[in-house]
Amino acid sequence: MASSDSHDQPKISVSSDCLHTSAG
Repeated sequence: MASSDSHDQPKISVSSDCLHTSAG
C-alpha cells in the first residue's frame, strides 16, 4: 500500500473520498 512512491497524494485523496462515502 505504502510501497507506491508514484502518485501518493492522489491515492490518499481517493482513500479519503471512499471513507467519506462509506461514512455517509
